[in-house]
Amino acid sequence: MKRLGKALAAALAFWLALAFSSWAGPALARRVESSPRLLALYASGGEFEQNPYFSEESQARFGVPLDLLSPLGLAPPVPQAELCRQYAQRAEEMAYLLCQNQPYLEYLRGEGTGLAGLAEYCQRVAQLPDNLTYACRYLLFLLWVLFLHLLLRNRPALYFGMGLLCLLATGFKLSGNLLAAALLGSPAALHGVAEGAVPPLLEAMLTFLIFDITLLSLEQSRLGRKLAPLYRDLPALQTLIATLSAAPAAPALYRSRVERSLPRFAAYAKQNRSRRAKALRLQRAVEALAGPHTNQSFIRDLVRLQTLLPNR
Repeated sequence: MKRLGKALAAALAFWLALAFSSWAGPALARRVESSPRLLALYASGGEFEQNPYFSEESQARFGVPLDLLSPLGLAPPVPQAELCRQYAQRAEEMAYLLCQNQPYLEYLRGEGTGLAGLAEYCQRVAQLPDNLTYACRYLLFLLWVLFLHLLLRNRPALYFGMGLLCLLATGFKLSGNLLAAALLGSPAALHGVAEGAVPPLLEAMLTFLIFDITLLSLEQSRLGRKLAPLYRDLPALQTLIATLSAAPAAPALYRSRVERSLPRFAAYAKQNRSRRAKALRLQRAVEALAGPHTNQSFIRDLVRLQTLLPNR
C-alpha cells in the first residue's frame, strides 16, 4: 500500500505540473503582451524597445498596419499580438502586399530592418505562448523530479528512469517523430507527448542530474575532510579487532573505553550531528561502542564501524 500511495502521489504531482504549466504559459504570455515595450524587446531579440513595424508612426505615414486588417480578415481595433499572429500565418501573402508600399519599405530600411525582420518578429510573437508554456513546464517538471527524489529516496531507480526517458526522447528525435507516431497514434497525443511533455521533462531530469552529482561530490569531499582524523585511529581499531579475535567467546573480557582507545572516534560522536544518511550511520556505529559488550559483540561492532569508513 505504501508503494502504491507513493506511485499515486508521483502521478498526481506530474499531472498537476502538466496542467498548471498549460495554464501558466498562456497567462504569462498575456502579461507580456500587455506590455508593448517588453513584447518588442522579446520579439526583436532586444533590438527594438517599441514595435517599429506596426506603430502609430507607421500607420500615420504609410497606412500600416491598418491596410493589412482587411486582407487578414480582421476588423479594428486589433491588439498588436493578435495582428502579429495572423501575419505569421500568412507571411508570404502579406509580404507580397507590403512590397507594393515602397515608402514603407524605405522606412523599414531606415530602421535597420525589412520584411524578413517583420516576419521573424511576428513569428516570435506567435510562438510566445508555446515558449512560455515550455519554460513553465521545464521549471515545474524540475520541481516534480525533486519531489520524486524526496519521495522515493532511490537514486538508482531515478537514474534508470532518466536513462529510459533519454532513450525514448532520442528515438523520437532521430526518427523524426516516426517512433512517437507509431507508439501514440493520434496527432493530439503526438504533439502533446512527443513535443510538449518529453523534451522539457528530459531537460528537467538532466538539470537535476547535474546538480545532484555535483552536490554528492561536494558532500563526499566535505565528509572526507571531516573523517580525515578518524583514519589516525584506524591502526588502533584494527589492533583491537585482532586482539579480541583471539578470544571471541570470552564474556565481558573487554568493555569499551572509546575515549581512551579511540579518542578521535569518540570526538566525532560528540561533535558530529549530521543528518546525512552515511554520516548518521557512522555516528551511530561509533556510539554503539560505548555500551557494555562481550568480546564477540564488540568485535562485531568494531568490524561494522570499519566497513562504514569510506575507502581511501
